Amino acid sequence: MSKQWDQTDIYTYHSRIHHRVPGYDTLHNLSATLMSRNLLKSEGTILVIGAGGGEEIIRMANLLPNAIFIALDSSKKMLMLARERCEKDKIVDRVQFIRGTASDLPDGMKYDAAVCFLMFHFIEQTDQKQVLLKTINHHLTPGAPFLIAAVCGERKSHPFQQHFLTWSTYVSHQSVPLDAINSYVESMGKTNHPISSKTLKHQLSHAGFGELTTYFQALFVEAIFCRKGDPNAK
Repeated sequence: MSKQWDQTDIYTYHSRIHHRVPGYDTLHNLSATLMSRNLLKSEGTILVIGAGGGEEIIRMANLLPNAIFIALDSSKKMLMLARERCEKDKIVDRVQFIRGTASDLPDGMKYDAAVCFLMFHFIEQTDQKQVLLKTINHHLTPGAPFLIAAVCGERKSHPFQQHFLTWSTYVSHQSVPLDAINSYVESMGKTNHPISSKTLKHQLSHAGFGELTTYFQALFVEAIFCRKGDPNAK
């Protein structure tokens, strides 16, 4: 997965992702608001899985001036982009940048919250997705909020295909080139591996998360809020 992102043009990434994901700004603004309301301590440490680009960090940092961020990404180029954006916004001193995956995190390290936006669907195998969710849960303190946003749906189902047709029309109106649209369509099942919302919620529950709530959906992009276990549990 890191090879794919190390080959991308990082300086056009933000314009491309804004065009390709309907409601991109709303997703991030809602997520930052949710985190600011649900982080159990204002000076908490937030783990950002797939942090390349830095969008999540910047949005949350504005609402959580005392929070610290762990930016984790397997792509050197995308992590560099995140650092550059954090430096520009003068929050780089609040961010630790780590190149790697969740399995590379120190075993005893615990975080007060985590987010994983728009990268979960790049994991191919269902069992690999489950391992990631369990790893994230392992590294969270009890009651810690976890926000995840991903492409969801059963690729061959009629609703998913209808969403794709709507998406294609929508992005064409955003001046996205036809070859870029076709490339994304062709990525389904190759580099893009969505699962249904029902399956994702089942995996989250199985990984030890509760209070599962969908808080954002635009076509096939869905975002879910949950917590590690019971926040009142000892």
